[in-house]
Amino acid sequence: MPPLARLLLSTLLLTSPAVHAANWSGVWMESEAQELVAKGQLFPILLTPEEFGGQDSTYNTIYVPAGIAQQQREVTQLLLGGVIQGNLDQVRFETQRAGASIVPVNIVIRAWRAGPPGKRFEYVRTIRVWQPD
Repeated sequence: MPPLARLLLSTLLLTSPAVHAANWSGVWMESEAQELVAKGQLFPILLTPEEFGGQDSTYNTIYVPAGIAQQQREVTQLLLGGVIQGNLDQVRFETQRAGASIVPVNIVIRAWRAGPPGKRFEYVRTIRVWQPD
């Protein structure tokens, strides 16, 4: 088994701990998020990175606290290697939210290789952004 495939299997269904204890449930509007960006408390990132076809648009932009962007970059680089080696052929980036907050609680990254039973491979990584009350 190639090293990347072993690494992906060893990290299957990983969930990273919440980086920040802050409660972002009161951030409902983009203007509020932009104010927190100006204060250095939140950072805009692309949910689906450009490497996977994500566009720099309001529909693909999410706001996260410090440290989350780095975690997403690390997973993106890992998955790019899997795509290049032919171990993966599909990737999906999703958010999980609490209430009306525009700051996601989790970023869920799913990657897989389609195939017949026994040949299918799936990787799921949840990046915990914050913990709702």
